[in-house]
Parts: sequence; structure tokens; C-alpha cells
Amino acid sequence: MHIGLLILCGFLIGFILIFLGMGAALYIGCLITIFHLSAKTAAASALVVTLPALIIGTLINHRTHTIDYRRGNFLLKWALLGTIGGSLIVPFTNHDLYQLIISVILIILASTILWNSISHSRKKRFSKLTAKYFPPFASIISGVMVGLAGMSGGGPLVAGMLLLDAPVAQAAATSSYIRVWTTLLGVGLTGIQ
Repeated sequence: MHIGLLILCGFLIGFILIFLGMGAALYIGCLITIFHLSAKTAAASALVVTLPALIIGTLINHRTHTIDYRRGNFLLKWALLGTIGGSLIVPFTNHDLYQLIISVILIILASTILWNSISHSRKKRFSKLTAKYFPPFASIISGVMVGLAGMSGGGPLVAGMLLLDAPVAQAAATSSYIRVWTTLLGVGLTGIQ
């Protein structure tokens, strides 16, 4: 029963990852609630499990010319710094601090989506400010999500791309491209610890 449920979870979450550019945090939820893994083990496992879906999604998006490499590489450098920073924090966190940090990250993710909604409704006023400062900040948060929590970090990246005026499909595709590299780095850094 557990293996069938694991396959079903993997299929559904992989679909979400490829087509929406986010959703790997769902793996962590499945691994913790259904399979009773510790939060840190679930986070490390989620990174490994999401990598094939991210690679497949990136290859599909590359063939359809959906990835914006210029904007993606701009956000990638910030996301890599966040991944390194998040990974450096892991050895110094106990369970309570880890839960607090994850909660703050999720609040920031929700704030990112809210900010994106507000800025699009007042686009003329906020466009210069948000395009300059918010996408790099969202990328750093995405990297921290990967390095510290094992989440894919797709939500902040998609929001950052949308604030750079990318269409939704391009934002999701570019998010997958960035997360291939941050996930590879996160897996490598997890192996070192």
C-alpha cells in the first residue's frame, strides 16, 4: 500500500513540478505525514526525488524555447547564494528552530505571492522598485528553501519572474531551469554534511 501511495504522490507532484514550476514542498509533506520521516530526512530526500522531474521539465522547456536564459541566469546567481547560505545553517538548527525557519520561509513565500498581486494592480508605481529589488530577494529565499528545507523554491522564483514581466509559462519554465542547478547544489551540500 505504501509503495503504491508513494508512486501516486510522485506522479502527481512530478506533474505539478513540470507544468507549474513549483510544488516540491508537497514531497516533504508526503514523506513526513504518510511515511513518518523526520523533517531533515524528508527535506534531503525531497531534493533527490525532485531532481529528475526538474531535469525532464527543463529539457522539455528548452526544446520548446520557453526558458528565458537571460533573466534565469540573473536570478540563478542569487538563488545559488541562498542555497549555500541555507545549507550552512542546517548543522546549527535544532528541531524547534528548524520549524520556525520553515514557517518564516512559508510566510515569505505567501507574502511574495501577495506582493506580486499588489504590484500588478499598481504596476506603474511599483514596477521599477519591484523589478530591481524583489526578484533577487525572491531568488535568495528560493535558494534558502532548497539549502535549508529541501523545498524546491519554485514559488518565489515564479513570482520573481512574473515581476520581471515574464509570461506565466516562461516564468514556470525558467523556474525549473534555475531549480535544476540549486537542487544539484543542495544535494551536493547535503552529502557533505
